[in-house]
Amino acid sequence: MSADDDAWAHRMRELLPWKFDTKKSEMMYNVWKAQHTPNTKRLAKLEDMIRRLLDEYSDDNISQSSFDSSRTSAHGRFLEKLNDSHWKLSRDREGVKQYTWNKGDGLAARVEADTDGDVGTLSQFVEEIFRDIKLFTSRQFRTIDEDRVVQCKVLTPFPFTPRFISAKISIYNEPDESIALIQDEEREKAPSGHQRGRVQLSGVRMMRLDERRVRVSVMIHVDMCSNVPNWVLSSQNTALKKNLFQIMKAQKK
Repeated sequence: MSADDDAWAHRMRELLPWKFDTKKSEMMYNVWKAQHTPNTKRLAKLEDMIRRLLDEYSDDNISQSSFDSSRTSAHGRFLEKLNDSHWKLSRDREGVKQYTWNKGDGLAARVEADTDGDVGTLSQFVEEIFRDIKLFTSRQFRTIDEDRVVQCKVLTPFPFTPRFISAKISIYNEPDESIALIQDEEREKAPSGHQRGRVQLSGVRMMRLDERRVRVSVMIHVDMCSNVPNWVLSSQNTALKKNLFQIMKAQKK
């Protein structure tokens, strides 16, 4: 072995404890772990998209039992979200309860009231809601492949790009309860000058209380699909909640 080889061998032996120091290895691992934390919001959105795809999947050979299973699943998820602990009662005024969604992931509001009515009027009431929400403009109700679809433009303050949403409305009627599930659908592209928003699981529920009274629950949730400042979302959420309160108060008269 030459003198140079001896020098390199000696140098390597000196560095070996540093190279394989377990404390430094553990520290480097902790640094890497802190820098690669999972994006929980993105994972939650992906999970929701997968759930919707599984719920809405169908083909010509789907059996009635599969249809009932999908319907039950969507119905169950709707009721679960309607009673989610992230809804916080913010006001109870003139017989209308207003709820705030404190999860902070989009435009969301919920109201609930007992009123005279019948569960059979749900379909008409859902269309009235979309026509009366001031944040939604250029509303259009269409039938696409036998599905009832509503398409709206969502107002946003300057300089933010207005949004476009398209949602399928599925009505399920039972003797003492009717539910309208409102879910995002992607068959229509956003018009020029608009960015696509996404309707998170929303809906309207009418539950019979007695022969003439029903309990009406309205839940609207829209993902704006980009980095919208909190002050914009807060302002729009407040406006949506007040708007739904007015709609529900008018329904009670």
